[in-house]
Amino acid sequence: MTNTRIALLGQPNSGKSTVYNALTGSRQHVGNWPGKTVERNDGYYTYNGTRYTVTDLPGSYGLSGNSDEELITAAFIKMRQSDLTCILVDASQLERSMFMVAEFALLQKPAVVLLNMMDVAKAQKKEIDAKLLSERLGVPVLPFTAAESRGYDGLRTLLAAELSVPHTIRTAPAVDEKADAMAQSEAKYRWVAEMLDGVTHTAAPDYRLSRFDRVATSPVKGKFGLCADPLLYGADDVDRLQGLRPHACALRSAQRYDHGAATLSQGSLEAYPEGSPSEGMGYFQTRLEHSHTRVADLLYLLFQRKRRYSKQPPLSHRYGH
Repeated sequence: MTNTRIALLGQPNSGKSTVYNALTGSRQHVGNWPGKTVERNDGYYTYNGTRYTVTDLPGSYGLSGNSDEELITAAFIKMRQSDLTCILVDASQLERSMFMVAEFALLQKPAVVLLNMMDVAKAQKKEIDAKLLSERLGVPVLPFTAAESRGYDGLRTLLAAELSVPHTIRTAPAVDEKADAMAQSEAKYRWVAEMLDGVTHTAAPDYRLSRFDRVATSPVKGKFGLCADPLLYGADDVDRLQGLRPHACALRSAQRYDHGAATLSQGSLEAYPEGSPSEGMGYFQTRLEHSHTRVADLLYLLFQRKRRYSKQPPLSHRYGH
């Protein structure tokens, strides 16, 4: 039975420990790195008659820093103490976590990239072209969710295949070793931008309208509510909104609240006593350039309704009056 070593590399909270525990189970050894107080975790698993030792490297944001974690990690990889490095990147924050890949690319060591937290990226409506990223990097890129057990057979198969025929990242950042740290970091981020160009796509946000907005923007009932829109918009805005189906719902709602915020910024808010909206209305004063007093009245009612249901403190307390 042969023995090979795999290193898990990644930034803090990238899911390294979850992957390490799932691969090795209870077959772990915990100690310290020589001369350091940083914890060292080693474990192993057996797959198709081969024993694989897994080292969970300390979480670090890069390989060029001076912290104990970064120095230990960089020395471990440069001295080739592992046969393969599995780099974990956070799919939900791909631009930031790819900085580790940029620094690793400069070392020209065998690697695979584990695109972890795909479930979080999916919840954020992000789409990632893992195949395109793999073609640009020259190493396998595996979409993965460490918290789900169903993907680990595929991970073990990939690691075994890469240990037989390893690949290194084919391109590296154009870093001038004589340049200062800022210039080197900029070069690495430019490389990340090139690698991710066209790789990630984010779907348009899903607007959820209130009951009032759904009625006001419906094809039938909205026609009756349209007569009230001049209170919130000019005539040109209303005419433009009529021809913007199906995006009129989101646009009209957004413009309503944007206009309301601008209206408040032009006025002055004064304290009012506790009581009904009609009692408080007498204390709500606003001075506007175009005298949109009805907008101010509507905003007051909206704030009163929001405060009543969310149990927020009175406006006088929130604005320091």
